[in-house]
Amino acid sequence: MFGNFDTLLTVNTLTPALPFSAFDGETSVWTHMRTFPFNLTGNPVLAVPAGFKNSLPLGLQLVGRHGDEAGLCAVGHAFEHATDHTAQRPPLDPALA
Repeated sequence: MFGNFDTLLTVNTLTPALPFSAFDGETSVWTHMRTFPFNLTGNPVLAVPAGFKNSLPLGLQLVGRHGDEAGLCAVGHAFEHATDHTAQRPPLDPALA
């Protein structure tokens, strides 16, 4: 695939981030992470913000070619400058305050 493309864009989780209330400090919490394939392949990965859903953050991941961390960072930089996701803040939810 990386013979035709410099960067792959994919989700890093299947759901928004979990609310703090999901973490009680005593039990493990399973998150639907989709980062493990690149832990195995060794491709560089950059996670970037992608907005909010129900006041909880969404993210995506950019995957680069082996050894092309600089190119991957350039793509991430371009994405962050082309969107306003890094400047967004979640709406205040009185139930979470």
